Amino acid sequence: MDAARFGRTDGRAEDWLTLLLRDATPHELIKYREELVASGVPDTYAEAQLGDALSVSELLSQHRRKATELAALNDIAGRLASVTDVEVLLQEIVEQARNLLHVDLAYLSLVNEDTITIVVTTGQISSQLNGLTMPVTEGFSSSIVANGAPEWTSDYPDDDRFEHHSRADAAAHGEKIRGLLGVPMLSRGDTIGVLFAGKRQERTFIPDEIELLTSLAAHASVALENSRALTEQRRAAEQSKKVNQQLEAILDWDRTLTQAALHGGDGDDFVAAVAEKANCRVLFLRRAADLPSDISDDVRDSVETVFAKDVEVPHRVETEACSLLAMPVVASGHMMGALVLCRSQGQERSDHSLIVERAAPLMALLLVGQRAAEEAARKTKDGLLVDLLTRPAADRRSATIQARMIGLDPSRSYTVVVVLPTSNKMRVRQAVDRLSLPEGSVIGEHGRLVVVLVPEAEADRIADTWFDARGLDATVGISGSTNDVTELRKCFDDAAQTVDVMLTLDRQGEVGTAERLGIYRILLSNGGPREVERLYRLYLGALCDEEERSGVPLIQTLDVYLRNSQRHAATAAELNVHSNTLYQRLDKLSRILGPRWKEPDRALDLQLILRLKHSAARLDER
Repeated sequence: MDAARFGRTDGRAEDWLTLLLRDATPHELIKYREELVASGVPDTYAEAQLGDALSVSELLSQHRRKATELAALNDIAGRLASVTDVEVLLQEIVEQARNLLHVDLAYLSLVNEDTITIVVTTGQISSQLNGLTMPVTEGFSSSIVANGAPEWTSDYPDDDRFEHHSRADAAAHGEKIRGLLGVPMLSRGDTIGVLFAGKRQERTFIPDEIELLTSLAAHASVALENSRALTEQRRAAEQSKKVNQQLEAILDWDRTLTQAALHGGDGDDFVAAVAEKANCRVLFLRRAADLPSDISDDVRDSVETVFAKDVEVPHRVETEACSLLAMPVVASGHMMGALVLCRSQGQERSDHSLIVERAAPLMALLLVGQRAAEEAARKTKDGLLVDLLTRPAADRRSATIQARMIGLDPSRSYTVVVVLPTSNKMRVRQAVDRLSLPEGSVIGEHGRLVVVLVPEAEADRIADTWFDARGLDATVGISGSTNDVTELRKCFDDAAQTVDVMLTLDRQGEVGTAERLGIYRILLSNGGPREVERLYRLYLGALCDEEERSGVPLIQTLDVYLRNSQRHAATAAELNVHSNTLYQRLDKLSRILGPRWKEPDRALDLQLILRLKHSAARLDER
């Protein structure tokens, strides 16, 4: 690879972007950095650009991995829906679980009344797992079956959070199992089995892996029930035509829903496909409050109970006007919303439960995939925004390109707003997202901070219109505005320092601008702290020297005396000293500062210098 290939050798951002867009490997990125250094680019500069490129490459890799996993799950859903042989189906489940999670072995257990039995394994090195039967209330799987929620352990033999079972421990020892993840297979609110993924080394299972295995188990549960239903139908050929038609309807629904999920659309497209197939009104609600206003209040109350419940079963409501069925959409135990089918009374009916039970897992899978893609895109955008606000721009051209990539219009003026949460960052970010900010505003995150770029020049108007008294539970600093993208870094520094100064002034939870800081604005300038120190030594240097020599807290005495409006009793009480001691200290202050230090103008000067010194010290600590 030759750096001159791109027409320049200064390591500009677009050259790195060209490499990233063609999926350059880390080795190629490192090699390009070496070529830049060899061509004369400073080593530290090239190393910084390499770090940024590697970070973006990792984010893109994560995005592609999420897309690959989603495509694999969709493919699995399509193939599972077509499998009718139970043994073939169960083998397919465990093999896909092992491949998707990159584990050493996987196995599936089915619940039969009060026992649970391992029926299929893959990757095993002994025969101890095959056919292992245990009481459903004992061992690692007991809480999974009881709670209907995933469980995992990074080191099975040494984990004392659950009661070990001797037969299960013997099998685990034979297989050398260490890391173990189990997720429930749910059907109509009941746990019908548990899907396990095991590793022969210690293994921490991350939320994405748990969601992935949970989604596979959800599809496997539906397909397993279908397969069992078809098997029973074959064994009972004498059943009536009505039963056969119902089974055909089940297959038809599964094919329709699977195709809708595999079509590549989002959740709205999937809901529209379900509504078209069901020939009735279908809604997806993220919360009960999202129910349309034309729905009656009695139905509204029933839908709220669906969100209040902690079980994955449909909830039916019958009124004079309509028949409604709501089904929670859940992934990894997290309530993502509810599918609601509304059918007018007298309209041709079909099995609502059949529709929502098969649609809800696919809807959950679509939402999980969509959320993963959005999260990857958000992290990439946040990374570019942080880079623009915290690193010196190589030149205006590269800064302009980067600004456009994060959604900024380089021709407009922007003001930077820094939001420091005082408690939960997620709730603060959600509150900022709900603000009716001007069109073109960009929101991102930098560590604990939420950063907002607003296309508005008046800092006071931004504070009063969008951020004042909004209940953000945060401290907010607002910079001046700029129409130069290379100056956004300085605006960010000003906004962040405004937050720091406000915290030193005990103004946590307030909104402030540099202009509103008054005399404390001096602390934001480059030479401000030095100027404060110069004035402090000029006015109080002799007092500091005397305090160091005698050990008497003269500075504290002066500060408390002035804050208490020169009232002797209040000052002595706060200092916890006798009144005679206070008078002695005040006499010493007069000898050092001169007889006029108590006069209003002189006292105000001293009090302001003390406050600035205190604030500068706290700001320096931050």
